[in-house]
Amino acid sequence: MSNTMHETLHLERPKVSIIDDSGESRAMYQRLLRDFEVTTFETAEQFYQQFDQLRPDAIVLDVNLPGLSGYDLCKKLRVKDKWGAYLGIVLVSDTIDPYITRKSMGVRADDFVRKSAAMMELKARVESTIRRKKAMDELLNSRAEIVMGLAKAWSCYRHSTSAELYKVGEVAAFLYSKCLYSPEECDLIRYAAMLRDVGMVTVDNGVLTKEGTLTDQERELIKGHADSGFALLAEGDSEFIRISSSIALTHHEWWDGSGYPKGLKGEDIPLEGRIVALVDVLDALLSARAYDQEEWPFERAVEMIKSKKGTHLDPAIVDLFLDHQETIKGFFDGSSQTVNMGQDSEDVA
Repeated sequence: MSNTMHETLHLERPKVSIIDDSGESRAMYQRLLRDFEVTTFETAEQFYQQFDQLRPDAIVLDVNLPGLSGYDLCKKLRVKDKWGAYLGIVLVSDTIDPYITRKSMGVRADDFVRKSAAMMELKARVESTIRRKKAMDELLNSRAEIVMGLAKAWSCYRHSTSAELYKVGEVAAFLYSKCLYSPEECDLIRYAAMLRDVGMVTVDNGVLTKEGTLTDQERELIKGHADSGFALLAEGDSEFIRISSSIALTHHEWWDGSGYPKGLKGEDIPLEGRIVALVDVLDALLSARAYDQEEWPFERAVEMIKSKKGTHLDPAIVDLFLDHQETIKGFFDGSSQTVNMGQDSEDVA
């Protein structure tokens, strides 16, 4: 491997997975890519079962596999890819013709190489894919920093801390994981939930910091933050933007249809909105908001959550919360820590 490649990839060896039903091809690729940490698989099914544990930086994938084809595996992996970490996939085929080129592009492969091509060409394509993945990972990390920046802008209005915002994200991600969503999906919810009230930056700070009871007009101004937050976040087509804007718009909708801004009812409210609605109520009860009330002890907040079951809050989400209330309490008092979301979850809301 070149010095430049070493500098680009730092000291940790990149991980490459090879999926090919030919033992001869697997051995040849493994020798070629010996500078990397290589795992090999004979079938797409074998690899897919271990994908979440492996998380390779690049995948060398034969298109003509028995059972699940390379194209089909690529499509399945891209479904996972939309939720989080970028996947680098190089397809390998005995022939390269216009049909194969179109099909490879259709499943969003990063590159494709003819098996008969010089092996150094394949190595160069893999190295290029790994560099691309590193750049995408840096962008994803930047996304988290941008989210925290936006969330902190709102927290300045509310006079809360980033630690308090992070607790909200942790609880939302925890509940989402118990609905059997993947770690990538839960990670998106973790950050998106922190932006639920970002529309508050459009509300006059004098209203937000007012002590005592708000007037009806002032409450209507605050209600406008849902539409404002959606407008601020809706420009874009990524899954993160979709979920963030959905939460901003729907986390004040009520299960019985009496919420705002659209008056959605029941399962017409997206799941992410229903989950964050509960987390938002809990956070409001456990926090001292100038325009509302003193912070409550957790046990009293639990009783309030129970009373809102079937009216304000989704009954299934309330039951899920009650089943895991001790863990959720720990997110607020610091005794619970971030877990590997989406793994070994057994509860479906």
